[in-house]
Amino acid sequence: MILDPNEGEQEIDKADVVGRSKGLSAMPEGFDKMLTKRELRDLVEFLAGLKEGAKVEAPTGHGG
Repeated sequence: MILDPNEGEQEIDKADVVGRSKGLSAMPEGFDKMLTKRELRDLVEFLAGLKEGAKVEAPTGHGG
């Protein structure tokens, strides 16, 4: 199963696959340089929580 932004989900037979290549990241290039290590870690944790379907609250600060 692949997800095409224009066509939606499509099922393709494995025998029809000629090759694979990695697509572009959804994260803009250099975005990781705009965040501190802690902010990047918090972002990854937040996004992972969304993927798991868990209710995750955005961090409100770096209190300690």
